[in-house]
Amino acid sequence: MTADYFSSDGATYPNYDNIGPCAFYDAADNKTWDCREAWNGSHRQITVTVFDHGAGNITDYTVSTNTLTNDDHGEGALCMDHEGYVHLYWGAHLSPLHHAVTTNPRDPTAWTIRPNITTTHPGAGGVSYPHPCQVGSVQYLLLRDTLSGTHKPCCLFYTTSLSGGVETWSSRIDIADYGLGSDGLGTWFYSSLMYV
Repeated sequence: MTADYFSSDGATYPNYDNIGPCAFYDAADNKTWDCREAWNGSHRQITVTVFDHGAGNITDYTVSTNTLTNDDHGEGALCMDHEGYVHLYWGAHLSPLHHAVTTNPRDPTAWTIRPNITTTHPGAGGVSYPHPCQVGSVQYLLLRDTLSGTHKPCCLFYTTSLSGGVETWSSRIDIADYGLGSDGLGTWFYSSLMYV
């Protein structure tokens, strides 16, 4: 797979550095999974590409249309769970987060749309920048919330159960909240957490 494979259908920012991981390697199947925001000529769409290292072929799978318009913050993040189901999170910028999961383990041909993820704060403006991480049988999801225009704390959800690609989420846990006027500082802190 070469970088120019992705050059013909990418949206303005197919990947965004505060959202991720956008790709992973599955050693069990010898395949690399990648997600990006593609452009089909009329609208943005969330596309998963799988490169089979053994066969040498690349296949694209369109999962959904991205509902964000003229906004480059809706790219996807991928995470394989402990049973081989691949979870995709996308389309949130001060809005609910979309979530889909492969219908079968390690199989990108069919996706099941799961309920949107949002926070429990009353009057919240919505979440941004998903960062999922699987540890054992638990999936963690780090997000930036928006309580007001410049009040944007970092929060965490984790699965209290995860089986067959179906999850139950914990209550929201606030990781860091710098208060009003924290827009830039909160984004910097959030970006730093992604790489810990």
